[in-house]
Amino acid sequence: MSRTVMKALACLIFFAFAISGCGNGSEISTVLQEEGILTGDETQDPGHGQLPYDHFRFSASSLDTVSVLVDTDEFVPLLRLMEVATGAVIDEWDAGYSDRDHMEYTIALSGQYEVRVYSTDDGLGEYSLTVTVR
Repeated sequence: MSRTVMKALACLIFFAFAISGCGNGSEISTVLQEEGILTGDETQDPGHGQLPYDHFRFSASSLDTVSVLVDTDEFVPLLRLMEVATGAVIDEWDAGYSDRDHMEYTIALSGQYEVRVYSTDDGLGEYSLTVTVR
């Protein structure tokens, strides 16, 4: 099966679980749906090898399960989930090392969060990002 077909299938499964609430009756809400382009001119992260990144903010409540899905054929993505108030990295997902197709994290405290999209292989280009909470 080609990589594109596998990614399309993974996206369909992700959204099927999102719509169904993963079988537990929980309500799923899409809080972010963005299209982006990494050009190399973005803000660089001094704490992560000066990698350029795009960032997007959203609100989440205590015990929300946040799922972040990034889709691209142009680079190997890395996602970081940050607490806006403290600047702390609370989760990280690297497509090159994960056996899952998305990041998933349960929020401890209600507040503002930021997801960052990086390229780990010096690749640049278009991507789509979807953040849901359950």
